[in-house]
Amino acid sequence: MQNVFIKYEYKSCGWNFIERIKLFLFDLKCCKDRITKGYCEKDLWSIDYWFLQVMPSMLSDFQRDIKGCPGVFVEKYSEENCHKEWEAVLKQMVFLLNESNEETCKRINPHAEEHRKAFCEFEEKYGLFGEKLQTVEECSDKNTRRMHFMSEVPEYAEICEQYSVAEKELSVYQDQCKNEALALFSEWFWNLWD
Repeated sequence: MQNVFIKYEYKSCGWNFIERIKLFLFDLKCCKDRITKGYCEKDLWSIDYWFLQVMPSMLSDFQRDIKGCPGVFVEKYSEENCHKEWEAVLKQMVFLLNESNEETCKRINPHAEEHRKAFCEFEEKYGLFGEKLQTVEECSDKNTRRMHFMSEVPEYAEICEQYSVAEKELSVYQDQCKNEALALFSEWFWNLWD
């Protein structure tokens, strides 16, 4: 579980000590809430992220410390193998939940580094959001601002397309892992005690 005291939040306050004190008091409230309720306001900002951070760790710790296993395993396997089979189910849940999380997923977009470099090059050549690509009409309109993306520039179109296709495939994979993990979680829900 992520610590409620997040360094970059304090860094973003800079030298504004009043903002830092407000943030510190808010973080203390979050600590109290986690102690009394089991969750805090920061956890509610992204419940899916919270779940994917907490549940794999919780299941791993549970799997390491289990003393028993569901009766189904005792009936189906020998005394020594029933625990191994139950551990395998728990390990599979942990694996699938970790694969569902973009931060812990072992699969990566093979075009990510090339795309990042191309994006930096695009920004250097054409400015933030392609401001140097704006037409005279777009520049003269003071009420709106047209953003240009690197996929609009022919020299970057191919890498953008490759990156986008790989991201969609990765997203489908992570969603499948999430569905499988939750199906396992649902199947064994009443057995997650020791």
